[in-house]
Amino acid sequence: MSKLEPQQWAERYHRYLHQIAVSRVNDHENARDLVQDTFLAALERRGQFKGNSTERTWLTSILLHKICDFYRKRSMANCKEPQIIRSLTDQLAAFSAEDKLTQKEFAANINVILLKLPGVWAEVFRMKYFEEISTDKICSRLGITPSNFWTITHRSKLQLRNYLQKAC
Repeated sequence: MSKLEPQQWAERYHRYLHQIAVSRVNDHENARDLVQDTFLAALERRGQFKGNSTERTWLTSILLHKICDFYRKRSMANCKEPQIIRSLTDQLAAFSAEDKLTQKEFAANINVILLKLPGVWAEVFRMKYFEEISTDKICSRLGITPSNFWTITHRSKLQLRNYLQKAC
């Protein structure tokens, strides 16, 4: 069973978690707040850590929930600012070395295109197609109805297709 070392979190994980948060919310100040909220929540819940994952994975999971809460609050406030989507670099690890350049270029292009979508649309698309989160969980995390989810998904795909066609 892994042992938590909260006194080392800032030094070990702040930069990594901050990069994830910035790539998701496209704002350093909000990202900094999300990371601090993550550390605070982890301290409050340290008794719930079972050691089934690494400390970093556990903190990342907490951060991702904090980001979902961030979007839920913004969605309720009807904020439609575009939000950056996390880089796909981590998800490209499964590709062979010769495919990596092409995959990185594709990922960069998709991220640029996703920036043009409204924040909630980009987050729904990312959660559904990159993270493969279930529809029910996405709706619950973002505070949207299944009907709204499918409308957002459909419109996002149409918009992405239009952007890709213009780029080609």
